[in-house]
Amino acid sequence: MGQIYQHYKNEQLYDLCLEAEHPETSQQFVVYLGLYTSEKFPNNRWARPISMFFENVTHEGNRVPRFTKLEGIVIDTLLPDFGHIFHRGEMCPIVLNNVLHSETLEPHIVYQSGSSGKYYFEETNNFL
Repeated sequence: MGQIYQHYKNEQLYDLCLEAEHPETSQQFVVYLGLYTSEKFPNNRWARPISMFFENVTHEGNRVPRFTKLEGIVIDTLLPDFGHIFHRGEMCPIVLNNVLHSETLEPHIVYQSGSSGKYYFEETNNFL
């Protein structure tokens, strides 16, 4: 996707990379990358339910978008190759690893189905 969003609270910029589906629950997620350095979260890769990403929140007594799209700024995100996994009878490329769920901070991977082209977001421990 390569669209830039700004978070309401920390005002940091994020690159919205792709949308992914959890294969067991079919819940839709946004996968995004922080465009800043963080000692606490050096990979700075995040996933959040789509509804939560685009919802309005109360901040300093006002309703504001959690993330605001910055118009006119688009970047191409090069997703590195992290290998492949065998899932549901096919080899699927892993496009991102160590993606943190925004609520649980549990590590996940994002992989792409070769047959459907869909991206999936799943707990890393399901593949250990």
